[in-house]
Amino acid sequence: MPHYHFDLISTDHTTDVSDAVLDGDEAARKVGRELAHQVCEGRPELIGKGYEILVRNEDGDEIARLAVDQLPSDGSDP
Repeated sequence: MPHYHFDLISTDHTTDVSDAVLDGDEAARKVGRELAHQVCEGRPELIGKGYEILVRNEDGDEIARLAVDQLPSDGSDP
């Protein structure tokens, strides 16, 4: 199974949030959405400041980029 990396990023800051071994890209996107919602709920001071969850595969290729302040409240894809 592939390994994925999840980073909280802004224009001037990157924080390694998590790594996970998952079934594939869609599972990684789902985890990225869940992390973005956790940031919205747990760190509301970051909303509106350009923060995103960057999802990368084990080769470093971008799989998804999810803006934490532009997610629908139902958790579906934007």
